Amino acid sequence: MDIGHLEAVIRDDKITGYVGEINLVGVAGGEVCLKPRHGTPQSEHSPSHDVLYRPAGSDRWGAFGVAWTKEMKSGEPYWSIQLQSPVLQSVVNIAAFPDDDDKGKADAGAPTQVSLVYSPPRAGSRAAISGVGTADALEGDGIPV
Repeated sequence: MDIGHLEAVIRDDKITGYVGEINLVGVAGGEVCLKPRHGTPQSEHSPSHDVLYRPAGSDRWGAFGVAWTKEMKSGEPYWSIQLQSPVLQSVVNIAAFPDDDDKGKADAGAPTQVSLVYSPPRAGSRAAISGVGTADALEGDGIPV
């Protein structure tokens, strides 16, 4: 089920992250941001991105989850995302896939537009998020990437 859409934030001809909207029960409007983590990962299983959320009418971003970069059989990247928030009853698994009609490839083939898709939980899954980061100081445009 399609629950949102993100567009690349491009600075100096490089994708620095993705920002857009999410439509999810328990989350009242606002923006979501997929922000790459920098530095050396703690392990090969460490998340590659932080997910941040900014409620409508707010100028503050907060931690909302984490994401892992994966690769489809076609070689294109996608992100497996776990959302966790006090307003959600449990961890919510979603994915971000490149849009089929995305003609604006940038940054060594990275997509410029992605769709957020809900993934139902697997039976017996008790996933917990570790390593959820905090929002860094924002630059002038208010986007944390």
